[in-house]
Amino acid sequence: MSAAGEATREAVLDAAEELLISKGVSDITTRKVADKAGVNQALIHYHFGTIEELLIAVLERVSQSVKERATRIYEDEDGLFLDGWFTEMQAMTTTDFERGWGKIWLENLTLAANRPKIAKQYGKASSMVRKLHERQVAEMLARLGIDPTEFPPQAIVTLLDAVTSKIILDRLVGIRTGHQELLLLLRRLWDQVEKPAASELLT
Repeated sequence: MSAAGEATREAVLDAAEELLISKGVSDITTRKVADKAGVNQALIHYHFGTIEELLIAVLERVSQSVKERATRIYEDEDGLFLDGWFTEMQAMTTTDFERGWGKIWLENLTLAANRPKIAKQYGKASSMVRKLHERQVAEMLARLGIDPTEFPPQAIVTLLDAVTSKIILDRLVGIRTGHQELLLLLRRLWDQVEKPAASELLT
């Protein structure tokens, strides 16, 4: 793709993302996106085909950014999963909210219930980060000598995903009660698992 074509594509994605955040999916049309992006409406159909494909591309771009950030976080935390997860949570509930990514996630989740193509992309996006988390948890358990049959990585990641989803949904409607307390509780619970395991490694 030419530089001009890539610039147009990014401008359209930016416009669609802004409208998705400010207006919601029910108010997005190719004409409104074209006006927002300052491009001819035909270019949207050329680059994306349909409005549904455009929404999928928005979700894919956001998901890729989230995965890249998560990868950097775990590299910075020297592979300590829970430290990385808490850093991720901090980003999701601050900078991500300021960018409107929480609303993009919710709008696409709502669409996914009735649109198979979006459901497929939503599942792909979720799996992309989930696999990263499961790998990090498995490596952490192995390093600490913790039996993965007693603490299955898939179960740990599912629990933390549920916590993440609940906090994001609450904050989208202005609810913040119990969030900090829950995160502190999770930290205390994990410390009870991690510290004895780490001590055994030193003996």
